[in-house]
Amino acid sequence: MRRLWVWWHLLSLDAPTVAVVWCWFFAAAFGLSLPPTALITLALGTWCVYVADRLLDGWRSTDMTGLRDRHWFYLRHRKPFVVAWTAAAVPLAYLIFFRVRAAVRVDDMVLCLIGAAYFLLIHNRPESYRFSKEFFVGFLFSIATAVPAWTRLHQERSLLLAAILTFGAVCWLNCVVIQTWEDAEAKRERGRGLFSQGRLPEHQIEKDSGGSRVLTDFLGHHLTAFAITIGGLAFSLACIPATRTVWPLFAAVAASSLLFLTLTRHTQRFSALFLRILADGALLTPLVFFLHMR
Repeated sequence: MRRLWVWWHLLSLDAPTVAVVWCWFFAAAFGLSLPPTALITLALGTWCVYVADRLLDGWRSTDMTGLRDRHWFYLRHRKPFVVAWTAAAVPLAYLIFFRVRAAVRVDDMVLCLIGAAYFLLIHNRPESYRFSKEFFVGFLFSIATAVPAWTRLHQERSLLLAAILTFGAVCWLNCVVIQTWEDAEAKRERGRGLFSQGRLPEHQIEKDSGGSRVLTDFLGHHLTAFAITIGGLAFSLACIPATRTVWPLFAAVAASSLLFLTLTRHTQRFSALFLRILADGALLTPLVFFLHMR
C-alpha cells in the first residue's frame, strides 16, 4: 500500500485526484451536476501542468542538491513522460475547444494564461521572486477546481467565493508545509555532505534561504499557528447560519487543517517524500462527506 501511494505521487496523479475530488465537491455542495467532460478536462489539465513543472524543474535546475525524488524520477524517465504529456495534451485541447461550454472555455483560457505566466515567472528567473510562490500556486489551484461550479452557478456565488478562498488557504498551507519539510531535508543532506568533507563547521550547517521567500519561511516556522488559524476560520464558517446549506465545504477544510496540524507534530516519523504524499492525501477530506452529499 505504501508503494502505491509513492507511485500516486511520482506519476503526478496526486494533484489531479485532489482537483477532481474538490471540483465534484464544490458542485455537489450547491446541487450542481457536472458532465464527465468537465472532470476529465480538469484532470488532464492539472496533470499536464504538474508534469511540465516537474520536467522543467529538473532540466533547468543549477543546484542539483535541491532536486527531490520526483525530480530525479522525471529526469530518468523524461522521454516517456514527454510522450505521455503530448498524448494527454491532444485530447485536452480537443475538450477545451470543442466539447465544453463557451463560458467555461473562456475561464479555462484565462487559467491557461495565468499558468503560462506562472511558468515564465518561476522557470525564467527563479532568483527574482518577489512574491510567495506557494501562495500563488495554492489559490490558483483552488480557483481552477471551482471553475466548473462557478460557471454553472447563478445564485449564492458569494458562498462559493468564500469556499474557494478557504480552500485556497488550506492549499497554500499544503504548499508551505511541503516546501518547509523538503527544505529541512535538503539542508540536512547538504550539511552532512559538507561537514563530512571538512568544508563546513558543524555549527554553520544551518543555511539561510535568502530574502526572496520571507513569507514562506516565516509561515514555515509557525506551521502550528498557520494550521490552527485556517482550521479555526473554516470551522467558524461551517457553524454560522449563513452557510448551513454548504457547511461540508468549510468542514472539509477544517478537517484538512487538523490533519496538517497532526502531521507537523510527527514530522520525525516520516521522510520528506512520504510527508509530501501524506500532505496531499490530507486534502482528500471531501471523501468523508461523499454519502452526505449524494
